[in-house]
Amino acid sequence: MDRLVATVAARPRLLPHRGMAVLLLAQLVGGSGLAAGVTVGALLSQNAFGTDFLAGFPNAAATAGAAIAAAAIGGISQRWSRQAGLACGYGVAAIGSAAAVAAVVMSNPVILLLALGAYGAGSATTMQARYAGADLAAPPRQGFVMSVVLMTTAAGVLAGPALLPMAEALAEKVKLPAIAGPFVLAAATYLAAFIVVAVFLRLSSADSPPLESCVDPTLPTVHPSMPGLRFGAITICGAQALMVAMMTMTPVYIHHKGFSISMTGLVIAVHIASMYLPAPLSGYLTDRFGSRTVGQLAALVLSVSSLVVVTSQGNSLTGMIIALALLGWGWSLGVVAGSSAVINATTSATRARTQGRVDTAMSIAGALAGVLSGFIVAMAGFLWLAVGVLIPALGYWLILARTKQDRGMRCDNC
Repeated sequence: MDRLVATVAARPRLLPHRGMAVLLLAQLVGGSGLAAGVTVGALLSQNAFGTDFLAGFPNAAATAGAAIAAAAIGGISQRWSRQAGLACGYGVAAIGSAAAVAAVVMSNPVILLLALGAYGAGSATTMQARYAGADLAAPPRQGFVMSVVLMTTAAGVLAGPALLPMAEALAEKVKLPAIAGPFVLAAATYLAAFIVVAVFLRLSSADSPPLESCVDPTLPTVHPSMPGLRFGAITICGAQALMVAMMTMTPVYIHHKGFSISMTGLVIAVHIASMYLPAPLSGYLTDRFGSRTVGQLAALVLSVSSLVVVTSQGNSLTGMIIALALLGWGWSLGVVAGSSAVINATTSATRARTQGRVDTAMSIAGALAGVLSGFIVAMAGFLWLAVGVLIPALGYWLILARTKQDRGMRCDNC
């Protein structure tokens, strides 16, 4: 214990604090670039392909790019440093955004899809940054610090749409199509985030060594705790899949119910705010009660969200707002709790690489859920989609509630 106190006392306090400020600045700037694909991705595809049939391709390309980038960023972080991994991710996203602008000018759908794949690295990088924040925090505060990083990303995402009119005006001023404006903004913000990370996110070599060098070769090899890692991965991927399944089809369903576009926007805005703004509460609960308990809470909140849709028959706008707010918070609880479990279940020898692979699985789970949700709604209706979300969420809660923590689950706060 005395040795631990001495080690903490000897560690410079300014560097972690400065590193966190730089990381949050990069998240704030980089988060603004996320709005581009959501705003005009489908419109770009319609212009490039000339049909609505392929309008989902941009989102698929960006999702595939995010999945690949997550694993790559984790590998680079493991081999060199978090700084190198995040810088590469933002750099690729900036190049992809600029290439998307070129694709719009040339009306080239192939270049557009490749560019959007590279652009997807931006979303993967902003998610991977939560682990960089955890690296800068003491173990009792890692959940809270991760959640602050996520909340800062949301501030950038919410600020992005406010900057879009300026970006469109700038695009027209330099003789570019107005529809390319959002990707002009994305290229600028991701480039700025790259510079912030590459130039200013610098800790001393003693404070931020390559993660592979953190392993003492004289000590016995310690393998990751598979039960803890499995719990973390399932919780993260499950929360992502259930959230995406409901969120993807909600705007379509609300529109078919006759609600205005502004009301649809309100529901989605509440949902996005609920994903990120309560994140510090999710982090505090994880640090205080453990990731396993908060994982149970996430499953319960997601179950209640689906139950609200089922009981209201989806006819009440108030009910949909409550349901989507709970859906967002359930996602926040699941991602923070699962991420904390992954951190505690891995060693420095494999941690960053494993985190990247888990985020890749998270992207794939979300993409598959989004596709499957469309089929379910087309064949059975939106209410059956809500039932389809309720059953696995409630089942996971019951499993966690009825089983004791696995003895092999090496996790200090699980």
